[in-house]
Amino acid sequence: MYYLGENVYKNQCVSSRPITVYSGGVTIPPIYIRALSKEKGFIHKDLIDHLEVRWHKEHTAYFSKVSSINWYDAPVEFVVHLKNGKAISSGKRPPESILEAVDTMEKAWGIKVIRQGFKRGRMEKIVNLETVEEREL
Repeated sequence: MYYLGENVYKNQCVSSRPITVYSGGVTIPPIYIRALSKEKGFIHKDLIDHLEVRWHKEHTAYFSKVSSINWYDAPVEFVVHLKNGKAISSGKRPPESILEAVDTMEKAWGIKVIRQGFKRGRMEKIVNLETVEEREL
């Protein structure tokens, strides 16, 4: 159950729930284990040491068996590294939401950001097994 909560749910289900950046911290929707904590996914900005943005060669969000959005060489995840040594993943999400959240925290709070890559990536939208849109991000 722990494995499912930490890995499968985080990478496949949590992306449908938004990341919210406030003036005093960020809320990453909690996975099952974090939902039991008193913070409920809220991380105070003073506890954050740095952020790490992760690029993936390919990430797919399925809408049905024949429709999806694929991102290639794009930033689809960030990890919040806390001052106490813990690391909290955002889960895989659309690159636009990752970049928006990271840019806001970097500019508003002055948080150090480590980037694994610098490309913005490419998006491909597939409907009924046919590519209907392709664009650079």
